This record gives sequence, structure tokens and C-alpha cells, in this order.
Amino acid sequence: MNKLLLFWLVIILPTPFLFAERIDGPANVRDKPNGKALFSLNDSVKVICNSFENGWYHIGVYVYFPAKSLQQQTLAKGTVLLDKNGNEIGHLLSSMELNYHEPDPSGETWGTYLTAYTYKGNIRPDSFQEYQIEQLLNSPEYLKISDFNAFLAEHEGQQDEDWEDGIKTFTTLENWYSDRERVRLLFENNTLVAIFHLRPIDSNNYFQESFKLNNVNVHLSYPKYLSLFKKDAYKQAYMEKLKGEF
Repeated sequence: MNKLLLFWLVIILPTPFLFAERIDGPANVRDKPNGKALFSLNDSVKVICNSFENGWYHIGVYVYFPAKSLQQQTLAKGTVLLDKNGNEIGHLLSSMELNYHEPDPSGETWGTYLTAYTYKGNIRPDSFQEYQIEQLLNSPEYLKISDFNAFLAEHEGQQDEDWEDGIKTFTTLENWYSDRERVRLLFENNTLVAIFHLRPIDSNNYFQESFKLNNVNVHLSYPKYLSLFKKDAYKQAYMEKLKGEF
């Protein structure tokens, strides 16, 4: 019997994966890189891509399954995997013992969070936040807040009300169960002037300078911002503001 390590959540959100990466499938998901196939996911299923190494993503996906399918904490090979609306999103390729599961309100299905590995070609590149930002940065003109409306809607972007005067800033999170920021966009007079981000983004020459503050990548535009950030005191002030957010 194959036993899959599951990520145990203290609180399960009622609507998982409002923002996430998407499967380019159908795609097999394995117990380790090049390992045994555990389950298959259909095309466009939302997953969370965590770590990446040697061409493989460690991913997570919240799935539901018919309550009657669970026998002595084990799901049989071939068990259908469902989304929260009852639509089929994949199936098990191996029997699986569950360490964690919970019933949905109807009692007809149970939910669980699965983690395993899939090859990089099984994830749609255009579903990553960073890819979408790179496409926007191809613009020959300075970008406005409205240019990011679709991006912010898809990834549940939130406006930060506690920033300095004259600056509007919007953030997206690393994933649906984390409050860690993944991207912060800064706008002055409705124009994009800076991006803070955790994962790599090619700025496509949109910005005038790029550098790193600790683990946070920074792209800057406008001479005023360039001169300020070259001062160590100003860099430190921004890092204090961002501490605990990235």
C-alpha cells in the first residue's frame, strides 16, 4: 500500500484555490521526482506550486472524493477526485492511505489536501503570477493600475491602505493558505514605479534598476526612486516596512 504524506491544515478555508497555478494535462503526479505515479489531474486543475528542483515541482491540491470510497482510511486505485462543486478533476493511480480528511457539509464527500511531485511541463507557464507580470512589462508605455485589473482579480490582489502618502500599492499572496506576500506593486499617480517580489521576474527593460534587498527582489523606475534607494537609510526603512510581509 502506498502511503502519501499529507499537509495537515489547522483551518481549512471554505473556497480553496481562488488563485493558483494550473495543470497542463492530463498530468501524472508522483511520490518523488521520476517516482511512482500516485494520481492523475485533468487539464486546467488549480494546484499550488511550492518548491522547484531539477525540473520538478512539489505541488499541493485540495480534492474531494465520495465518502463511500474511503475504507479503513484508504482510497482504492481508480477513486475519482472531485472539486468542491462535484466536478471530476482526476483519479487515483495507486491506492492511498490518508492521514487527514474532513467531511463537507453534505456528508456525501470528504476533502483532503494532497502533496506530491509533477514535472515542470505539466504546469501551464501562463498561470504563474510572474509570467503574467512579465507579459505586461513588455508594454512600450508606462503601465497603469487598470492594466493590472485582470491580474489582481485572478490572484486575489489586495490594496494596502497603510503605505506612504501618494503611493498606491497592491499585494498578492504566495498561496491560498499563507499570508506571505509574493508580489507587491507600487503605483505613483496611477503609474507603476516599482515591484517587490519573491520569485524571479524578468522586467524586460521596463525598469531602470533592479537589485535585491535580503530575499526580496526589487525593480525600480523614475530617477527619484533610484536616488532614494541608493541611500542605505532609505533601503533600511523600506525593509523595516516589508519585514514580516515577504
